[in-house]
Amino acid sequence: MGLTDNAAQLEEGLREKVLKAMDYLEIPLYEKRNDGSNLPVHPINQTHLCREMKYSDDASKNAFNPFMLQALHEMRVGLYAVLLINHLKITDKEWKHNMFTAYLCHDYGKDLIIGPNDCFPINVNHKFGSREETLVKNHVSLDIALGNVFNPIVTSIIERHHYYRKHDPYPKKPKTLETPEVKYLAQMLGIVDFYDAASTRINRRTQQSLLGKILGRKFQSQRSIRNMLFDEYGDQQLSYQGKHLPHAEKTGRQFIEEMYAHRIFGRKNRLNPFEDIF
Repeated sequence: MGLTDNAAQLEEGLREKVLKAMDYLEIPLYEKRNDGSNLPVHPINQTHLCREMKYSDDASKNAFNPFMLQALHEMRVGLYAVLLINHLKITDKEWKHNMFTAYLCHDYGKDLIIGPNDCFPINVNHKFGSREETLVKNHVSLDIALGNVFNPIVTSIIERHHYYRKHDPYPKKPKTLETPEVKYLAQMLGIVDFYDAASTRINRRTQQSLLGKILGRKFQSQRSIRNMLFDEYGDQQLSYQGKHLPHAEKTGRQFIEEMYAHRIFGRKNRLNPFEDIF
């Protein structure tokens, strides 16, 4: 099987897991019209996750184009939401839906930036330049500018998924309403997002090609990733005492250690760590 076929197979497998997760959480993707046709009712329909994936003809240079890499990342983060919902024993149906949708669609703004064939700084082995950094940070603004795609709670969680980190948090002044639920879910989203991005990234010191990444060689070590998580999020206070979610009182470091202890983090297959769910 060729490399491009492997990319397509991986994308198809994750997409199937996402759809099974939506069924498991009783999240409707469509509603039946009177004429028997399907009416899209979930915002996933407006993201690239329900569009045709585009593959490069030159697999040696770009077997996973940026559009594909981004789609895989978003689907994995959505599936981490399912693991967290079960682990934390979240039972409120509305909040399970809000959490899953926010995690799955957290980078909707990047979908709008990169397009299926545009260059986007996802697989660089160097520090972002000012243009790349501005481009990346703009994805949160685009999420909010198109807030009519999501309900206000989901929009607020998405806007804040980089807001609580230690180094260079953004946006500087969020425009959406922060509630205790939004803060708690956005804090966890930030950690999960960081973990997935770091664990599927090659070791920057190897100057390894994207081809090598796809073949699963020389990922950053779990020890290195854990230390980066502790540095970025370890001093946070994840606290929730409301009525919609299970109560919590822990530091970011304790939450990260819990994720590793329960094998939510640290699974073997970096590009698809969800073979054993559903």
